[in-house]
Amino acid sequence: MNPLALELNEQLKKEYPVVLDMLSDLGKSIYYPKGILSQSGEAKGTKYNATIGMATTDEGIMYTDALYNQFGTQDPSDIFPYAPPQGDERLRTLWQHKILKDNPDLSADDISKPVVTNALTHGLSLAGDLFVDAQDTILLPEHNWGNYKLAFGVRHSANIETYKAFEEDGSYTLEYFKHALEQYNKEKVILVLNFPNNPTGYTPVVEEVKEMVEAIKQLADKGTQVITLVDDAYYGLFFEDVYKQSVFTAITALNHVNIMPVKIDGATKEYFSWGFRVGFLTFGSQNDVVKDVL
Repeated sequence: MNPLALELNEQLKKEYPVVLDMLSDLGKSIYYPKGILSQSGEAKGTKYNATIGMATTDEGIMYTDALYNQFGTQDPSDIFPYAPPQGDERLRTLWQHKILKDNPDLSADDISKPVVTNALTHGLSLAGDLFVDAQDTILLPEHNWGNYKLAFGVRHSANIETYKAFEEDGSYTLEYFKHALEQYNKEKVILVLNFPNNPTGYTPVVEEVKEMVEAIKQLADKGTQVITLVDDAYYGLFFEDVYKQSVFTAITALNHVNIMPVKIDGATKEYFSWGFRVGFLTFGSQNDVVKDVL
């Protein structure tokens, strides 16, 4: 394993060893490379910078007028340079503010700064890279988005298990969800939660969220490591008196050592910007080392 990955793992082992155990083999092997990326940071502000990989003049970055004319009067330095691997810092900060505004029970100390992804599907894939090993269990409701099976089952060879969410008369129930968690007896589970749900559109009410979170807490209390992937693709599309914050908020509030809340969201559905393909990956933790490493 690369020494840089070992260094990151040591930080987690010292500050939050459970999170290190939650990571997949690939997740433990990932590191931020030194070399071109770090050299680019070191070279900022120098007279001669040969690291940036972009064509520039003394006036700034080079670009074609034909392309720039499509953007009106926006500063070229906001359009053409490479974004950092984690995404543009202004965009990350704006989306963090948006999350906190939508979820008043969260504070900035509860979450990491969002990492920009190529829409939600990429965010789910990255979460799988970080946390899912072959033969890990992915727990889903019977009504779910088919790409979960590709992202976790096909890509990572995880076991997909489902539970009922609706009775025969069409009414929503948590009984099967709670029963599935009560009966679960493995060391780790990846729990995917998606509200409003695709394809049913169902969103739980406040009391149902309390029951859901309590069931997750009870499983974690037994020693199971629970990675909760909260797919908020349709967040904000509320039609009745339902829980108006993300389920991520209620799970993060538990601040439980055996629970890792992960929020995957984006502009696609919330702002009707399907072609933008901009998403975000945010981690819920009050531990600064966890937020920095992940």
